[in-house]
Amino acid sequence: MPAHRVVLWVGIGIVATALALRVGLALTAPYSHIGGDPAVYDEIGVAMASGYGFARLPRPRRPQPTPTAVHPPAWPMLLGLTYAATGHGTPLDRVNASRTTDPRALQRAEGRWRAARIVEAVLGAAGVALLGVVAWQLWGTAVALIAAGLAALYPALIVIGLPLESEALFVVLELAAVAAALRARSTAALGWVVLAGALAGVGTLTRNNGLVLLLPLALLVWTGRPRRSAPALARPLALIAAALLVVTPWTVRNAIVLGGFVPVASNLGQTLAGTYNAESARHYYRWRSPTLLPARRRAQLRAMTEPQRSASLQEDGLRYIRAHPAAPLVVSLENTARLAELDPEARSVLRVVVGSKSLTRLSIAGFGVFALLALAGAFTARARAVPWPVWLIPLLLWASVVPFAVNFSRFRAPLDPWLVLLAALAVRAAVRGTRLN
Repeated sequence: MPAHRVVLWVGIGIVATALALRVGLALTAPYSHIGGDPAVYDEIGVAMASGYGFARLPRPRRPQPTPTAVHPPAWPMLLGLTYAATGHGTPLDRVNASRTTDPRALQRAEGRWRAARIVEAVLGAAGVALLGVVAWQLWGTAVALIAAGLAALYPALIVIGLPLESEALFVVLELAAVAAALRARSTAALGWVVLAGALAGVGTLTRNNGLVLLLPLALLVWTGRPRRSAPALARPLALIAAALLVVTPWTVRNAIVLGGFVPVASNLGQTLAGTYNAESARHYYRWRSPTLLPARRRAQLRAMTEPQRSASLQEDGLRYIRAHPAAPLVVSLENTARLAELDPEARSVLRVVVGSKSLTRLSIAGFGVFALLALAGAFTARARAVPWPVWLIPLLLWASVVPFAVNFSRFRAPLDPWLVLLAALAVRAAVRGTRLN
């Protein structure tokens, strides 16, 4: 059999293994308490499957569905499509699963969460394939197969598919955008440039900080000479324009439906205010929910529209930063520790979210091993040989997360593919060293 066919079948086998592992876990892992962001994603997904649109479900305090932009739309929309396709838009699905003891409602909730987990499993396998593609574009076949194999088995990227978090979708869009931008470097056609920008736009509609991908992606496709000529500038500008064209319709929707300027999501205010306040500072700047604010302040916020509420909370957070200018640095250090599994409380949150002590331990231990391999891989010649904007991507993703709310390591998921790539370089270097000796 020709060598390229062997490589193809090995690659298919790796992706199939990744899918089997993730689907198996999706079907057998225990269900943890769905709270925080996943509970909101789930609620909006059910609302969409029920025909209410992108909205919060009717509740005793709000008898009508309430249009919202509290989170970026792409992941709740994908959940809504999944729930609609699997028939999970019934009155029993609309029951608040975190506050009911009705066994029928709980059974319905587990059914739709299982469907969502399977979607996350498929996304996880797609991420493994795309990681292999990126590694192949940067370093060739051998590193690509090693990277895909490591990604298929990397525990942290497997368990992140158990809770209903948006990271599984974001990682796929991030890697697809990078792969398209790298492909664009080898062709004069604008198609791959536009595709990279559009994928970054959808990534921004998945997680707010997807916007930071635009700079390194634009630098990657800015290959024309002379650099400041119109043809050379056309490529990065086309990439940025494609991203903005994807995001703009949602911004217009928010202005019409919510009556205010909300580019993607209205959660910036509660993120800032929940991180930068005196109570949070007493707990190592761990994010504090606005629901814990004094009753008078909560009443003021309830009287506002969603954009007004976000702006008001944002000002609360900025006011604290102005009074404590060193706070962002301290927050960044504390949150980096949480991303690196160094914070005991963050590890406890991960255990609650995953719903399994053994899976949590496996994820934490796996991260430790891969971090050490990645450190070794960072010093290889192959790591230094890639275009420098490639390594700007994880740096900007880190910088766009750590000054804000990080309660556990799920926010590290967009960085983990880069950890795997560096680990693959270390493994490749070790194999070559063994052969030479």
